[in-house]
Amino acid sequence: MNNENQPIQDSGLPSPSIDLFDGALAIVNCPRCGKLCKESAPTRAVARPLRRSNLASGGMCINCAFSDFLREIDAFEYAPLEALRASHIQEQFAKVFKVGNSEADISEIDFETVIVNWDLPFPKKSRKGKR
Repeated sequence: MNNENQPIQDSGLPSPSIDLFDGALAIVNCPRCGKLCKESAPTRAVARPLRRSNLASGGMCINCAFSDFLREIDAFEYAPLEALRASHIQEQFAKVFKVGNSEADISEIDFETVIVNWDLPFPKKSRKGKR
């Protein structure tokens, strides 16, 4: 059992709860949290806020990618992070995903993991103009 103050990290062992998407290129560890996930190629270039990616393009697991999105938009500058537990907040993000033609579904996000892992550092992005 994880201590609430400790990041949730994967043991590296195969897990039936590997997330992300079908059509995986490989099974890889997220560079931020270490969770096993499926590495995939993007299929919709216009997908926002989340689309498939691979480690070469700075990809992360769905929970870390969602955390990165939240930080990019300063979503919790004035609200407690724990607000992510509220169903009406999750429903609003589901609408954002739908309107943005996201390649991820909001049901794939583990909001508790997002909250617990919030303070983990992000890997440096390889794209110009980002961090």
